[in-house]
Amino acid sequence: MTPTPAYRSDIDGLRAIAVLTVVLYHYGIAPFTGGFIGVDVFFVISGYLITKNLFTDLSGDRFSLVRFYDRRFRRILPALLVVLVASVAAGYLLLLPGDFARLGESGMFAAFGFSNFYFLWSSGYFDPAAEMQPLLHTWSLAVEEQFYLFWPLIMWCVWRLRKSAVFLLAVLAVIALASFVASVYWVETDQPVAFFMLHTRAWELAAGAALVFAKPIASRALGEGMGWVGLALIFYAAVQLTAETAFPGWNALYPCVGAALLVWPKSATTSAHRLLSLRPAVFIGLISYSLYLWHWPVLVFFRHYANAAMPTLTEAIMLIGLSIAAAWISLHLVERPVRQMRFQFWTPGRTIIAGAVSMAVTAAIASYSYLGNGLPGRLDEQARHYAAFDPYKREHEYSGCSVRAVPADGSLPDCLTRQGGEPRLLILGDSYATQLALPVYQSADNATLITIGNNGCRPVLDSVGRRQCTELMARAFDTYLSEGNFDAVILAARWRNGNDIRKLRKTLTEILRRTDHVYVIGQPIEYTTFLPSLLASASLPRRSHEIRAFNRYEEVSALEKEVKSALEGLPVTYVSPLQALCDADGNCQTVTDGNVPIQYDYGHLTREGARLVIDRLIQQGLLDGVARASVAAR
Repeated sequence: MTPTPAYRSDIDGLRAIAVLTVVLYHYGIAPFTGGFIGVDVFFVISGYLITKNLFTDLSGDRFSLVRFYDRRFRRILPALLVVLVASVAAGYLLLLPGDFARLGESGMFAAFGFSNFYFLWSSGYFDPAAEMQPLLHTWSLAVEEQFYLFWPLIMWCVWRLRKSAVFLLAVLAVIALASFVASVYWVETDQPVAFFMLHTRAWELAAGAALVFAKPIASRALGEGMGWVGLALIFYAAVQLTAETAFPGWNALYPCVGAALLVWPKSATTSAHRLLSLRPAVFIGLISYSLYLWHWPVLVFFRHYANAAMPTLTEAIMLIGLSIAAAWISLHLVERPVRQMRFQFWTPGRTIIAGAVSMAVTAAIASYSYLGNGLPGRLDEQARHYAAFDPYKREHEYSGCSVRAVPADGSLPDCLTRQGGEPRLLILGDSYATQLALPVYQSADNATLITIGNNGCRPVLDSVGRRQCTELMARAFDTYLSEGNFDAVILAARWRNGNDIRKLRKTLTEILRRTDHVYVIGQPIEYTTFLPSLLASASLPRRSHEIRAFNRYEEVSALEKEVKSALEGLPVTYVSPLQALCDADGNCQTVTDGNVPIQYDYGHLTREGARLVIDRLIQQGLLDGVARASVAAR
């Protein structure tokens, strides 16, 4: 292996590209719809630099696991823990109890490097609820920290087994291939797992690691071409990919290959190297870690104060400027002093102990808001009333026949078999569908209700998403619809995906072969943040606002038109929760007569809200066919 310079200014420039694409994407600045790929560029860089240092130590017989973790603790923890504590302090002043409790919970996971698990279990990266989590961005740091935990041990064991760079590279190639296959598989079956987990991201770090063993490119022409192709691939991914793109998987090759082409050592200085080594790029690269840490909480806390509104361009520029200032201060007052700090009797082992204690103290600070349920005593009575609906749980409240997954043995659930002559009604869909089960059951006179669906399950033919969902929907259309012998079918979902709407007509045609009465329920009004939070903040001094300004009436209305268009000419009844709750100007009812919020998050209905909506949908014709079947059964 040919040695490369200890410091490469172009890598700092590449860090600048990585962090700026992420920042511009998060702040909604066009055209960076795929700016989240900056994290993938970071992974390639980290894999290269960490493996280079480890291999240098191993080949020089000076490897020390304790010294390695000493350097990692000094590099990662100080700025991260400062941001975590600052976020908790800001949350106390700006967040409502539900949001503050979630901040505390995520802070505990982030302090110990496991926030990727927290966000996997609680929400997806692109979900509306995730947009308002101040520590969402720490998932990528958790992936890197977990990589730092395992990779040095693997390299050390492999090196002890055979002191061969070729053998080490072969092991690395096996890990990379297995991880990439896992990424491609999971992005199709359970995208959040593919996005958040180390085993589906390890290949990106391994791609950088492999470059440690690559021969420097001697050809100037080849080096020039690699540099510009690398930049083009990263730019293409940053402006062409979107939140709807299947990612990581195959699409992560764009930024990862692009970054690898730029990181690959070259014997001669290239124009891409000179571009990335410009002083402004190097400056941003040097503060990139702190800038990544600060930019997201700054944005999210602004949005919480603005009731989830995105900043205007002018506001975005000011907030980015504030984040850069905070990053510069963090670099000079936190990162560098701790990294360079040396005491006469201080040892690497003591650094690790101090780091572990600091993590525990930070987690304890974060836990205060979580264990205190977000400290609702900070609010007045009216605000506390609305804030109490976040968090709000109403899962599985319908106690009848609910099929949420295909049985492990593949058998037909017993409750799907027709027993007696009563009408049989099926609700098929995602959480927007299953939330309606209880009030529909209470309204469907003399009928048996069955629900087939689960959170995020798309009720269309050839659906995509989590494997549990795709298997369930495939079985529903292949077997359950015919075996269930249903008199009426209700299809409901959060119709946010254009692919779902395009598949809807074919899906309904298939369902109409099985039953004469089919209903499609549109989605209710949605909000830019949780409705209880909007109602609570509207009652606070200096935070009053019109709820109308924060609903997505135009967006949901446009989706409703697409759904209606897909139904044209089919003998299907469409009913509109949007029409049931809102007038033509987008003014929507937000609470029931009992002052209960109709929705408990951005769109899901409370029990009282679901009852109100179903009563109004019945007036639009929902369940007419069931009523006729019920009369015939008597």
